[in-house]
Amino acid sequence: MVTFESVWSAEFAPAVSATRRVQAERRTEAFLDITLTVCGEELRQMTPADLLHLDALDNPYVCGAPLADITALDSAAFLWQLAALNDHTPSFANLWRRTRFLRRLATTPADAQLTAILDYTRRIFADFPGSSESSSSPDPAGDAFAPESKTYFLAPLLVEVASDIGHLDPMSGQLLAHTPLPRLAQYQRTLRERTSTEKDYTELDSLRNRCMDRVNQLNAATRQRSASA
Repeated sequence: MVTFESVWSAEFAPAVSATRRVQAERRTEAFLDITLTVCGEELRQMTPADLLHLDALDNPYVCGAPLADITALDSAAFLWQLAALNDHTPSFANLWRRTRFLRRLATTPADAQLTAILDYTRRIFADFPGSSESSSSPDPAGDAFAPESKTYFLAPLLVEVASDIGHLDPMSGQLLAHTPLPRLAQYQRTLRERTSTEKDYTELDSLRNRCMDRVNQLNAATRQRSASA
């Protein structure tokens, strides 16, 4: 008979190692003021204020739109909002930076821009409850092109985190509205782990369940072959 340990070591252990490494890197970068490279440009980690601004602009990456309706202009607006070099002023220098930014971006195919932005949003929202690593509640990010706005979870998130640590980020001293969403996700996760008795199912739990299913499948096949012999 096939054992759980043998199947886990042969088929699932490498995936677990890779998952843990990615989780550790992502959760560390949430507390660092680092940028993420998207379409060759450096983007800040998205904050609640960024999300609300994009929502106010009806940007389809936030408000939701069919994939075919996403335009290069939508992608450019999303990327410029988060660009590290954008100081969000109407100064001549910033307008000049935006012009050069758009010229560089024009060399990247629209499909590549769309894919890169989708990867960025998944990375930003990965540690929120309900993401690909958790099935306990709805995904605040969801599909990057889901019809429901991604902003619906912001008020509960900010209230929950502020009730525990106050309205300022202890790492930066910034208002929570200007704190990177991945960092807020870590605060929320820590708060819930400390106050809740419910199990927070992660991708690792999912892999264990899949491993058990695989063991049962292999053993059932072995029994069937034995019965046929």
